[in-house]
Formats: sequence, structure tokens, C-alpha cells
Amino acid sequence: MLAKRNVRDRNTASNVVRLFMWCALLASTVNGQVQSSPGTQARPVDKARVSDALAKVKTGTQSIRDLEQIAHAGATEAIPDLQHQFAQSPDPDNKAKIAQVLVRFKHSDESYWNSLVQYVTPAVESDTPCPMSFDTKGEAKNELSPEFTAWVESHKLSPEDAL
Repeated sequence: MLAKRNVRDRNTASNVVRLFMWCALLASTVNGQVQSSPGTQARPVDKARVSDALAKVKTGTQSIRDLEQIAHAGATEAIPDLQHQFAQSPDPDNKAKIAQVLVRFKHSDESYWNSLVQYVTPAVESDTPCPMSFDTKGEAKNELSPEFTAWVESHKLSPEDAL
């Protein structure tokens, strides 16, 4: 019974970490769907890196950084390859990032958005508190939050296992 509970607690904690990661990705997804106003400067597109990233998507050897390069460049020619890699990928993190890029490209297939929602739902529904600690100015501190530390102790986990 205790072993089952520890596994569930570890899964919950890892889901929280997933939530933070994917909240950032979803925020960039929404941001990517909003047209930038005239006069705002975007970071320059490195065409060589984008070309390399496109080649990697074709072969299924892309990294999350490659996917971000493609999304930033607006390289919609990658959509067929991204769809193929989404269908083939066994890695949930990679699959979610591919879905995020396709949503940023305003792809009409709702399954990509639904995939992102399904990916973050366990973390959203988790009772695990935020592991990050903040100062009075709202800046992140390099320490775990007291709430997270108490949660870890009450669930008999180490902070490393919980993260």
C-alpha cells in the first residue's frame, strides 16, 4: 500500500513539473497566435539552423530546440513532417512540443490542441504546491518553497524524487 502511494505521489510531483513546463509552452502557443504589432522587433531567424531543423524533422531526429526554431521561423512547410512525427513519436514530451508547434501554426486539426490539454491535465489537477520560492518582488529564489518542502515531507519523498 505504501509503495503504491509513493509511486502515485512521485507521479503527481512529476506532473507538477510537467505543468510548469507546458504552461510556458502553452503561453508561447497563445503568444504565437497573436499577430505582433508593427514596430516590435522579433529575434532574427537563423536560416541555416531552420534548414537543419527542417531536415531533422524529416528524419525524426529533431530536438525540442529544433522544433522551436521551426515555430519561430514560421516554417509552415514543416507541417506534413510534423504531423508524421506527431503520429510516430512514442515520447510524450516530444509529441506535446510537436502539437504545440502545430497549434502555433494555427493548424485546423483540433487533435493537437486536445493532445496538449490531455498532457497537462494531470498536473493541473494535482494538489502538489509550486516548488519554486519567490521573494517579495516576485522574483524566483534559488530554493524550494516552504509549501513544497512540507508537501514532500508529508508524502515521505525526497525533493529530488518529487521533482
